[in-house]
This record gives sequence, C-alpha cells and structure tokens, in this order.
Amino acid sequence: MKELRSSETSLERYRDLFNRVPIGLYRSTPSGQIIEANPALARMLKYPDVDSLLNINAKDLFIDVQVRDQWQDQLKRNGYMASFEVQLRCFDGSIIWVEEHTTAIKDDQNKVLFYEGSLQDITRRKRVTRDLEEHQRILSTLMSNLPGMAYKCKNDEHRTLEFISDGCVLLTGYNPRDLVHNAIVSFAHIIHPEDLQVVREKIQLAVDVKSSFTLTYRISTASNHERWVWEQGWGTYSPEGTLLYLEGFITDITDQKLAQLSLQESETKFKTLYESTRDAILLLEGETFIDCNSRAADIFGCLKDDLIGKSPIDFSPERQPDGSLSSEKASEKIAAALAGKPQVFEWQHLRKDRTPFDSEVRLNHIDIGGTLYLQVIIRDISEYKRAERTRMVLLQISESVNEVESLETLLERVRGLLGKLIDTTNFYVALYDEASDTYTFPYCVDEYEENDSYTPQQLKKSLTDYVRRTGQSLLVDDETFQELCASGEAVLVGVDSKSWLGVPLTIHGKHIGVMAIQSYNDEYVYDCRDLELMTFVSDHIATAIERKQAEEALRRREELFRAMIVNSYDVISLCSSDGSILYKSPSVTRYFGWAVEELVGQNIFNFIHSDDKQIVRNHLNELLAQEGISHGSQFRYRHKNGDYRWVEAKSTNLLLDPSVRAIVTNYRDITEQKKADEELKSSEERLRILFEYAPDAIFVFDLDGKVIDANRFAGQLTGVDRNEMKDKNFIRLGFLDAEQGKIARKVFLANKRGEPAGPDEIILRNASGREIIVEIRTFPVTIMEQRMILCIARDITERKQFEYELIAAKEKAERADRLKDAFIANISHEIRSPLNIIMGYTNIMTDILQEHMDPEELAFLDSIDSAGQRLMRTVDFVLDISRLQAGDIEFNIGDILLPSLLKRVTNGMVPQAEKKDIELSFVNDAGNVIIQGDEYYLAQAIGNLVDNALKYTRKGSVALHLYRQENSDDVILDIKDSGIGIAEDYLPKLFEPYSQEENGYTRAYEGIGLGLALVKKYLDLHDASISVSSTKGQGTTFSITFPASIIVTNQ
Repeated sequence: MKELRSSETSLERYRDLFNRVPIGLYRSTPSGQIIEANPALARMLKYPDVDSLLNINAKDLFIDVQVRDQWQDQLKRNGYMASFEVQLRCFDGSIIWVEEHTTAIKDDQNKVLFYEGSLQDITRRKRVTRDLEEHQRILSTLMSNLPGMAYKCKNDEHRTLEFISDGCVLLTGYNPRDLVHNAIVSFAHIIHPEDLQVVREKIQLAVDVKSSFTLTYRISTASNHERWVWEQGWGTYSPEGTLLYLEGFITDITDQKLAQLSLQESETKFKTLYESTRDAILLLEGETFIDCNSRAADIFGCLKDDLIGKSPIDFSPERQPDGSLSSEKASEKIAAALAGKPQVFEWQHLRKDRTPFDSEVRLNHIDIGGTLYLQVIIRDISEYKRAERTRMVLLQISESVNEVESLETLLERVRGLLGKLIDTTNFYVALYDEASDTYTFPYCVDEYEENDSYTPQQLKKSLTDYVRRTGQSLLVDDETFQELCASGEAVLVGVDSKSWLGVPLTIHGKHIGVMAIQSYNDEYVYDCRDLELMTFVSDHIATAIERKQAEEALRRREELFRAMIVNSYDVISLCSSDGSILYKSPSVTRYFGWAVEELVGQNIFNFIHSDDKQIVRNHLNELLAQEGISHGSQFRYRHKNGDYRWVEAKSTNLLLDPSVRAIVTNYRDITEQKKADEELKSSEERLRILFEYAPDAIFVFDLDGKVIDANRFAGQLTGVDRNEMKDKNFIRLGFLDAEQGKIARKVFLANKRGEPAGPDEIILRNASGREIIVEIRTFPVTIMEQRMILCIARDITERKQFEYELIAAKEKAERADRLKDAFIANISHEIRSPLNIIMGYTNIMTDILQEHMDPEELAFLDSIDSAGQRLMRTVDFVLDISRLQAGDIEFNIGDILLPSLLKRVTNGMVPQAEKKDIELSFVNDAGNVIIQGDEYYLAQAIGNLVDNALKYTRKGSVALHLYRQENSDDVILDIKDSGIGIAEDYLPKLFEPYSQEENGYTRAYEGIGLGLALVKKYLDLHDASISVSSTKGQGTTFSITFPASIIVTNQ
C-alpha cells in the first residue's frame, strides 16, 4: 500500500507538471489521433480547452501536405523526430510555426503503441528572424546602392577592416574580401602616401576627444588610378571608454574635387591672364585711370601708383603722328566708347621716361553696379611696326637673291637694305676655306680697315673665327670681349670696336663663313633683335653664296670638261646607228692627224682596217640591240699618213638619251701599249732567268706557308729538289726544329697581315743534316691577283762565324782598355800624392820667404805653384775620366735650381775674367727652372766650359744665356765666347778623350784633351745633350739642351 501511495504521488506530480509546463505536450495513436494533451498545447493551438483537441488527428493540423508526409515517413523510419519546424493551423484558422519533438513508444515486440511529443511555438522567433533577414536584405540593398562604402575597422596602422560594404568594388576596384583583415591589401596601403599621415593624425585627434571626424584625401584604386574620397566616421567605445573600433562611410568625391580644383585653377588662370597678359589693361572712370594690371606698369616703364589717378593725356605727346592734338583726339575716342561704340585705333604713347612707343588701343564700356567705366586695352606694337619694316626689308633681300647675278652686288644691296633697320656703316662677309684654314672677304666696307677680297687671311682667335667655329651668333661688347680673351677664345685682331655683331653663314649644317657688322664709337648700337635679324638674313645670304658658288663650280666644270675633252688622251666620238660620224673631239688631230671637219659626216668604217671591220660591225650590232649598254673592243684605225694604229675603244648606246642621241665612243691609241706587251713578255722571260740564277735562295709561298715556287739555289740550300718541295708546307718539310718553326710562323703571320718581315735569322738543317744559318727577308706580294709571300734566303753561316770572331776580338780590346784605365788611375794616384807635398811646401816657402825675396825670385815660386796646379788638374781629369769609364762614380740625384747654379759658377769665374779683362755675363730668359740631377757634376761640366771659354779668349766677352726652346718644353743654355774658335775639321773629334787640335796656335794653350770629354760624359749622365758651333778666329758657342724629361718646374 505504501508503494501504491508513492506511485500515486509521483503520478500526481507528473500530471501537475504535465498541466503546468509552458510547452505543448501530447500523446497520439499510431494513426495520429490525439488521445492526450496539456493545456499549454490547447492555448498554443487556440482551442477552447483540452477536450476539444482530443480525437483530432494531428495530421489534419499540418498546412503543407508534403511536409506532413515527410514528417510521417521519418517518424515511421526512425521512431522519433527532433527539432522539426512546421506550420500548423490553429482552431481559429490562424497559422503558427512550431518546433516539434516526437518519439514512438513501443512494446516488447517493437510495436508502436502511441506517439508522444512536445511543441514549442516559434512563430515570433520565425517572424523576428524573417524581419531580421529582411532588414539585412534592405540594409545590404541600401549599402549596395549607396555611392560609397560603409566600413568597420580597427584604429591600427593598417586600418584593418573587419567589415566593408560592396560599394568597395566600385570605389576602390578591390573585392571586400581582399581588404577585410588585410587579406591581400590593407586600407592604409591604398591611401595616397602624401595624405596618409594627415589622415592618421586627424582620426587620432577625434578619438582623443571622442568626436566624429570628417576627412578628404586621395586613394589609389586597384587599377592604379587616383581618386578623391570624403570620409565621415566615429569611434565605438566600451563602457570603460576604450575605443573598440571605428565605423563610418566613405564616398567618391573625385568629380566634385576636380571641379573645385578646376574652379580654383580657372580663377587663378583668369587672374594670371589679367596680370600676365602681354597687353596693358586699365580701368578708366571718366578720363582718369582707377586700376591697371602689372603689364600696364611694364609698358609705361613705371609703377602702378604712377598710373592710378592719371589721365591718358599724361602719357601722350602733345600731338599724334598725324598732327592731331592728343587731348582732343583722346576725348573724342572716350566719348564714342562711352556712347556704346567700341573703339580700336593706333596711338603714340609716352613712357615715364618720355620715350615714345607705338600702340594699339581698344576702348570698351562696361557697367559695374550701374556705373559706366571704360576698359582700356593697350598693346605695344613697336615690335610689330619694326617687324613690318623688317618684313619689307627681308622681302626685298629675298627678291635680290633671285635677281642679282653678282655676289658683290647682292651684298652691297643687302647692306643698303639692312641699313634701314640697323647701323651697317661697317659691314663685311668672310668666307672660310677649310683646306687652307683661311678666310677671304668677297665684300667688306669699313671706316678704318681695307681687306683684299682675294687675299686669304688666317684669323686665328678672331671673333670671326670664333663665330664660324662655334656656329653661334654673337653680340659682343667690351665686357664680353674681355671674357672671351680671358678664356683664351679670342684675341684682338685689327682695330678695336665698341660693339661687334656676327652671325655664321651655314649651308647644310656646315659653317662656310661669317657675316658681321660693327661700330667703333657706340657700345649700345646693337641689341638681341638685331642679332635675330642678322641671323635670319644670314640664311638668305648663305643660300645666295651657295648658288653663286654652284654656278661658279658649274662654269668651272664646263670649262674643265671642255679642257679635258680638248686635251684628253682619249678621242671622244659620237656616231649614229649606221656609223655616221656626228662629232670628234679635237684630240683626234693630235693622235691621228685628221682635222675634225675632215671626219664629221663620214662613216667610221672608212677608217677601220679591213681585217677588223667585221669585228667592229658585230660590236655595233650588239650595242644597237639594247639601249644603255657598253662594249669594249680593240681594232686598227687609219692615221692620216696612211698608217694603221691600234686603238682600244669603249662604246655606249645613248641613242635614247635626249641630251645625246648617239653612240658615244672613247678610244685611245694603244699601239705603243701593244709593243709594250710584247716587250713585257720578253721582260718576264728575263725575270725568270734572274729568278732561276739568283745567288740567293728564293721561295714563293702562299699565305699558309705552302711552297708555290722556288729557284734553283733553293734546292741547293735545302738539299731537296725544288719540285719535291712544291705544294708542301715548308715548316713541315723537316728543315726546322720546334723553336725555328715558331720564328717561321711569326714571319708568315706578319706577311699575312700585309707586313714585310726581316731580316730574320733562322737555323736550317738541310737534307744532309748540316746546320745552316740563314738570313731571310719576306715581302707580301700579289701575283696573278693572288696574295703570296716572297722569301729571299741567304746563307750567312760563314758571315756569322766571322761576326763571332769579331765580337771576341772586341771584348778582348775592351778588357785591355779597362786595364789601361785602371793603370792610368793608379799612375794618377801615384803622381797626386807627391804633387800635394810639392805644392804644400811651395805655399809654405812662399809665405815664409816672400818678405825676403825679390819679385824675380817670387816669380819662380809662382811658376812652381802654377805648374803644380796645372798638373793637379790634369791628374783630376785623368782620375775622373777613369772613374767614369770604369763605372766607379756616385751620382746623387736631387732638385737643382738651374739659374742659381749658373750664377754661382759665373761668380766663381769672375776673378779669372777680370784678370784677363774679359766681360763675363749671365742672362736668364727661362725663369725659375728646376731640374733633376747631380749638382756637383753639372757644376763641373758648366764650369769646364766657362773655364775653356775664358782660357781661349784673349779679349772680348764670354756670355751665358738660358732660354726656352720654341715649340718645345726643353730649356737651352748657350755659352758663347769671342775667342780663337775651332777649326771645322776638328769639330767631330772635339769630345773624344785625349784629343787636341794640332794645327794653329792652340798649342800655346795648356791641356791634354780631357776637359770636353768629361763635360760630354757629365751631361750624358743627366740625359742632356751638347752641341757646338764655331768659326775659326771669331769664337765658339756651346749649347746644352736640358730635355723636358728632367725638368721638374718650368715657370
């Protein structure tokens, strides 16, 4: 009972839960008959109570039959149905959406007893979902049709997008998925680099104060086009105030922006036009200027303030060029314009500095705020007027170019016409000849200078030459000329002018000369306009010169051709198709004795040898068969004296040429050539004999070294029959070893390049094994139009043996010579030691005894000292020459200030010169020359020369002169004396050791002939050269040349 009561309690609780649960619950038979339902289901289906639901078949509640069948099939198959959404019809006919969960309750035999299920009303949820989807659709449609794009992004450096509308495609060219989360490109990346930083700063500023932001900037689309966009955005923040993301809208304002920029540009343009127009624009109220543009001030040469408040009369002369009063005429024009009649007229104005200028004036009335004003437009037409005059001048020049025959007359007329526009008082045209690098003056008028038009002149560094070289027109004042001179481009040629203007004369890009004008007294006479005018005229002048030169060349060519025909070695003949002679050149008389008039009208066959007539006739027929062809032939032509001469003729068919209409024949007498051919055959035979019997071996090779021919001696030299050598490569015949083969190949290669080779020596082993030293010379030659190599080989074995013996003898002699030099050095040393003692004691004796000895006794001691000094110098010379020849010398190279050294040497010789009353001088025209060398040896060399000059000069002078050599960087020292001179036959031996001039009175002078030999060797050490010129009895000049290679500074 207790269990029964417990069960009943549970059932009551279940029943209570079944009735109270807000979810509809039901149980139905397998056929669908509802047998149990809770109140929630009745309320859900809007039935009055639960009982009214009972016995209703659940299948009848389904709206969609197909859905019902699907529901029933799945329930039978699976035994349950979970979360099945379906529409059901309510008791009042309304329709609701429900979510159903159904389970089949089965017995032990798996038979369905009934179905239990639950229903939940989801109608509101479905409606909300549908509304939400509709709202999303509408929002998507709105987004898609907006002229821009909405976005949601992070506030990071990339502006990482979390959402972007489809308008992104139209605006940026990118698909939204390309930009969201920076999949392919970030939004920051497409912002123009110049605008990106400003965009970031403005967004951050708005975020800092939590306000919205508005931006205008540029983006770069996917197709790399630039667009202007307008963006409005705002931040979304957390409750704590932290920025979560940015939201906003971006639209394309490119057209608007471009229109705005265009408007700004238009405003700027109109303002610029007003200010920068070439015309003066002024606003006139009554007869007073109240406004003007900058050009007006420029034209009148004043400031704007100088014009405002002034009347047009203030800037006009008293009278206009037509004689009318400016004040009356101005009032008349102003009144007419104010009356509505626009005025256009020419007027002469005055600038602020009172210089007049021509102008075109336009007056138009305008209404501004009900007040009438005049718009005054003034155009400076001074240049136009000048251009009008210029056009007339240029037209007359152009007509003159075609009318005048003489170039001189044309240039005279050009000068007169240009004189209407510019000062042509001094005017010339210079033509350049490239071959001679000179100028001629076909026309020249000058106040101070006269130029012979036919005398060529070299105008190096002149303004004329500068303009021709550069091809640039040039206007030169004094300042410009000084700049050109300073740069080395020009020097003064002729009389200095104040202003000079020159333009190049150019034909086909080549500068053939210069046309120039100049003024000797007015620096400002020419300006850039004159330069342009002259440049333009120069084209006409160059064209005229070209035409005149062409006419002259044509005339010369005609004369040349006429002279060539008259003096030609060829006879020129014109004949008709049947052979009738129409023309003969005068040379026919010189070569064949016939007068021209004796031949014209006759037939050519009357003068041709009978054996050759058919040959000539055949050639004539071949010529007549085709117009324009040429044909050559040889035949015999009758001389007036009855002899027949061989001629070589070339004929061309020009019968259809309207300027000729004949067969043209050039023929010449080749009788002597025929004889020469016979002689040539004989000469060839003689050459063959010379080739065969020449004392040297002669080979003819092709360019690869193959033997083409060889003479008899070639076979003897090699020991091989020459016929066996033919067509074989000489190197491979076995006469040469590897080393000698290399030499032969180099020789062949040189000749292959067209370069002769030799003499070269090679060692050849002939067929018998004997080594022969052969000297070869090779020459590239052309035989029968083929390039070959001619080789001449000479056996020099015996000569080489003789040379070896000669060299050995020479070496032996040189060893003997060195022994001699060593011997002399030892002897000189042996002499010097006792000599030093003698001289030393002599000096001591002189110092001690000079007060106790009379002059005659002192003279003995002086003689001993003088002889000792002479002997000491001789020993020094011998020692120095020995050291030089033995190579035992220390050569210390350093920088030598040459003028300073020469002064020291000269000053050291002054006592010796004064003792003989000889004038000794040194002149430096070379500046501070510094050379590299040994100062001691160079001083010795120059000192010896000066000492010799003083020694061999009895009276007069010895002069040293240092100067630069013309057209060279070398420096020369001349040592000139007025002494006894040197015999001409002795000059070649002058610098040989131990040589002295034997005849004459030179024996009266001391020396052993080593001084000049030492000088030569000292100078050789310095790479300097010495030369001498002398006249017996008149003096001698030694010249030392210091080459540029040893000069360190040459200032």
